[in-house]
Amino acid sequence: MKNRWLHPCTISGKLAGIYFVATLPEVRIRESFSITQNPCQDAKKLGTRVGILQASKMGRPVYLRLGFKEYSQIGSYSGYMKQ
Repeated sequence: MKNRWLHPCTISGKLAGIYFVATLPEVRIRESFSITQNPCQDAKKLGTRVGILQASKMGRPVYLRLGFKEYSQIGSYSGYMKQ
């Protein structure tokens, strides 16, 4: 099956941003590491030395395993605006 995953990576100078990594549930455990590792390796080949991202609770262990370090935490909230 093709197109089982998506890994947008934005490169600006020496900085790579990895955003909205997503996988189908049936391949998540098996492929989540390589899905993120591949754009990191590509960015490194292009001279990028710093990568940034925001991790979900599910993705956090994958990024730590890839060598990313946690520098801060960002809260995420949802709800309705008061009128």
